Amino acid sequence: MVRSACMILLLLLSACAVPMAEPPAAPDQVQPSAAAPVEEAPMAQAEPSEAAAAPVAPAPAAKSKNNRRAPAAASSAPPPPLPADLDRQPIEELVIKPGSVTGFWRLTASKLIDLDVGLFSGVHIRYGGEIRDRNICWLQQKGHSLDAICASAYVLKNAEGSVDDDGITMRWWMGAANIIFSGKFADADKVTGGFSGGVVGLSVTGDVPATLTRMPPPAAPLADAPERPSAALVRMVWEDVRRGVLTDGRYEGSAPKRVNQGLSKEMAAEMPQQMIYLGEILIRWRKEQRELLQDVYLVQTGAGRRLCRVSANPLGQVVDFSCGVLPD
Repeated sequence: MVRSACMILLLLLSACAVPMAEPPAAPDQVQPSAAAPVEEAPMAQAEPSEAAAAPVAPAPAAKSKNNRRAPAAASSAPPPPLPADLDRQPIEELVIKPGSVTGFWRLTASKLIDLDVGLFSGVHIRYGGEIRDRNICWLQQKGHSLDAICASAYVLKNAEGSVDDDGITMRWWMGAANIIFSGKFADADKVTGGFSGGVVGLSVTGDVPATLTRMPPPAAPLADAPERPSAALVRMVWEDVRRGVLTDGRYEGSAPKRVNQGLSKEMAAEMPQQMIYLGEILIRWRKEQRELLQDVYLVQTGAGRRLCRVSANPLGQVVDFSCGVLPD
């Protein structure tokens, strides 16, 4: 009886046998994603002998993460790196140059300038002190040539020179010796350079720093604008020279000689019709010369334009006077 019970138990165990589960996937394999599950066919009930004989098909191998395609590289190359220090990068400097230099220009230089002119040694220049307006000149450009008529007279009265794309050169002649100004355009209205002394047009001394600055076009004064005291003095001197008689007490010391040299009777025949104040300049070009501040005027007459200057002492007497002819 016990034997029969054992046999029945053995038969029941054989009928309930199921196929063995697949071994776990290898570490480098990944199970299929939930988005696309792998369907398994339903297993039919089979006899123990058929279940053992029928192999179960292995699940398809999942693709490795390492086999995924890499994202496409960017099509454009990265921009070049910026310079390490932009402040040190060279910047091209542009200089605006004038179409023409014709017009009034103010010459500034040291207050103390001593010109020593020698027949064979040329001109030697000593200078120092603060910067002042030393001259006012009318520059007339003709092509690349240049003529200058200056108010200070003496050694720096009329000059000739040249203009090019870089700057201006002017020469004042005193026999074989000369004074040379040479400068470069800083902009359309400014030339920076210096004076030097020379012989036969060649510079033989170092430069005295000087600057030419273009002045605005002269404008007629307003009808009710008060005149400077020196304007009346110019008219009185003009009338004296026209009459040929200098008024007693109006002139200091040797001033009559300077007036006779500075304004001819022929020029004085046409009285001033309009006077425009241009500025004040300091005149002293030699050590023994007196330091004088002089007012400069553009004087319009019936015969044309004149560039005149006048200086007076504290008593109102004429100390110096001169006029030059300007081109129309």
